[in-house]
Amino acid sequence: MKNKTIFSAIISGLSLTLTLLAVTFVLVMGELTAKKGELDNVYESSFYSFCDNVNNLETDLGKLTVARGSADSIGTINDARAHAQSAIDSYSLLPLDFSSEQSCLKFLNQVCDWSNSYAKAVAKGDTDEYAEGAEKLYKCAKELNSQLKEIVNKVNGNKIARLSGTELLGNNLVDLNLSVKSLSVEYPTLIYDGPFSDREEFVAKALENKRAISEDEAINIAKSQLNMSGIEVLGKSDRKVAVYELSGKVEDREAYACITQKGGYVSLFLCNCDEHTGEYLSEKSIEKLMKVKLESLGYTNMQAVWKNNNDGHIYMNFAPKVDGVIYYTDLVKVRVAQESGKVEGIEASGYVSSFTKRDYKAKISKAQAERGVKLDDIILTRLAVIPSGTSERFCYEVHGIYNDEQYYIYIDAITGEQVDILKVIGSDQGEVVM
Repeated sequence: MKNKTIFSAIISGLSLTLTLLAVTFVLVMGELTAKKGELDNVYESSFYSFCDNVNNLETDLGKLTVARGSADSIGTINDARAHAQSAIDSYSLLPLDFSSEQSCLKFLNQVCDWSNSYAKAVAKGDTDEYAEGAEKLYKCAKELNSQLKEIVNKVNGNKIARLSGTELLGNNLVDLNLSVKSLSVEYPTLIYDGPFSDREEFVAKALENKRAISEDEAINIAKSQLNMSGIEVLGKSDRKVAVYELSGKVEDREAYACITQKGGYVSLFLCNCDEHTGEYLSEKSIEKLMKVKLESLGYTNMQAVWKNNNDGHIYMNFAPKVDGVIYYTDLVKVRVAQESGKVEGIEASGYVSSFTKRDYKAKISKAQAERGVKLDDIILTRLAVIPSGTSERFCYEVHGIYNDEQYYIYIDAITGEQVDILKVIGSDQGEVVM
């Protein structure tokens, strides 16, 4: 009997020990799984950060192939160095063998060193030898970016953490076995970019000396100009400019609008259109419709300066053209349903902020501006006003081709300085200007 009791005690002890071990195992495995999940997220974030920085680096180096090597190139040189360093930082977090990192890291470090040297040479005014270097580095960045895009396409649904045993460049990142939650890109605002779509200053120059309107007048504008019904005044707001905030419907769709308290401009309008006809209007037709629509809203002499087609929606940026000068500072952005031609969005903060009468006079000729750019072929040269920090610059916009790539180069029409370079980047939805 005594032995039986001892045996039962031993069995009970073993059972308790096994239970504790099982619980410990589950807890440890759970912790390991959680840590592995965290690691997966780090790898995924690092991989896409690396891809973004290489893409930006290609753009920077492309701009430097057509830059003049003067003081106005410093910003682009610094951008190239910053994107190369950020790419190195992201790349160092990926689980790759040290031997596989050499060729890629060597290139990125060379860009950093070259950029530092280039910036010093600009200060001394001795940059002739850097033009060839920009060409070589640009070709390398373009090749690297191209390979990364192929890799991203291969990923298509697997998890980024499965990177062990892979190799990068020289041999490509291959046999990834990875996965991604989403390859979509989210834009931070209703209507994405185009050149000069973001501004640092907001003064509401277009509203100076305009008459103040009442709530009833704002409601009437929303009814007559935006076809809104069942309108409710949500209140007044003056975060950037004083507006009446209105909600209502356009047909059976929820709509929201901001009408400026001075002048009665539609500064913002949102209304998603779910109507599907199966027939798509051309971009040219939509451009004509929008010019008429903007005219009716008080935005006159507008010209489309950027277009993008994305999943059945046409995005367009319009700028006023006055006396032959395009004002990129005074943008009105629209979004239109391509099937119905109905307006889904209007955003006019650029126009409201900046539109006013200017009196610019060019001091250099068109020919002088064109002589100051490095392009194989010039497509178009015209006068334009572009944002510059909290101010603006009066420039010649020179659109042309260099090494089969499109560029917009901006030369100050007063001083002849090179002010900015934008590069046209191909995308699935058309062309993006960076």
